[in-house]
Amino acid sequence: MATRVRGAVVATIAVVAGAAAPPPARASEPVVAFAGASAGVAAGAGDVSDHGDVTAVLAFRGGAMWTPRVAVYAEGWMRVCVDDRALGAGVRTWPVDGIGLWVGGGVGVARRSVSETGACFPDAFKRSTGGWATAQVGVELLRRTHYAVDVSLRLNASYYPEAYRRFIDDEPARGVTTGSAAIELGISLY
Repeated sequence: MATRVRGAVVATIAVVAGAAAPPPARASEPVVAFAGASAGVAAGAGDVSDHGDVTAVLAFRGGAMWTPRVAVYAEGWMRVCVDDRALGAGVRTWPVDGIGLWVGGGVGVARRSVSETGACFPDAFKRSTGGWATAQVGVELLRRTHYAVDVSLRLNASYYPEAYRRFIDDEPARGVTTGSAAIELGISLY
């Protein structure tokens, strides 16, 4: 009888201890921070400014690795010396383990300005605001536990309900779409 009581007490303690213990860890890795920056060169279409242009680009992103193969983040992107900027949300995924290939995309808000002279950082300009979409494909050149260096191709498209095509225009054109393509070298931190 004492053995049964002792067994019941041990079983009760085990159940109570099991209920009080934290749940087991998830099978996948925990959510970790994801941040990065990239720089490169972009060629833009001339749908707003009446001429194409080639400029330097900068991008900054921050968010989380939602799973070991999917990152979700906020991103800011800009072309230097052309007032062409965007702020949005994006997703990056690594579809195949071991080769460092990733694809990504995002949506957000874009801003584009045209100036009278076309000079870098002009004093006078006309600004338009619209929607932005981006798609990227990249490959990691170097991958370590907490960082990776990659090169990517980015395609951007912006839609402006009303946008000035030239500085001298008095009325903005309706339904203007612009695009650009960029080659970027970036670093990601995990």
